[in-house]
Amino acid sequence: MNQVKSQVMQGNAKGGEQKRIADEYKAKEEKKKELEQKMLLSTLFKSVSAIQQQALKEGEDPKSVLCAYFKAGVCEKGKKCKYSHDLELEGKSAKIDIYSDPRDRNGKPPERTEITCTHFLDAVEKNLYGWLWECPNGGDKCVYTHALPPGYVLQREKKELEKARLAADDDSEELTIEE
Repeated sequence: MNQVKSQVMQGNAKGGEQKRIADEYKAKEEKKKELEQKMLLSTLFKSVSAIQQQALKEGEDPKSVLCAYFKAGVCEKGKKCKYSHDLELEGKSAKIDIYSDPRDRNGKPPERTEITCTHFLDAVEKNLYGWLWECPNGGDKCVYTHALPPGYVLQREKKELEKARLAADDDSEELTIEE
């Protein structure tokens, strides 16, 4: 009988130890799950302050810039947002070539003339021409060319060259101390 009693007591002692270890393990697992859940929530709901404010260059069309909030998945403005929500736009950050018509990728249609579109020229002069620019003369159906002819000099560049030339002439006309 003493032998049975001692076995039962030793078994209870071992069982109590095993229960304590199991409880500790369970508590660690719960803490680990809570931490994983917090990390998942923090990645899903990024704080808006973590996204940098977007700045536009002078004359740049906001619809040609991808919305940083949309990219992070937190833009709440939808269609009212002044920035673009087109993810394909991100790859188009390179400057557009103003000496070739982007509509001529598959060859020039026979109905298109060699005359340069005046709306295109105005947009280029005012720095409005870009990936999202659409011709007011019918968009892609415009019969005029949307490319500058080779060697064409923009009016804004002519003005800059004229200013530089005048500044150079003014320097040469100034009298030196010896004169």
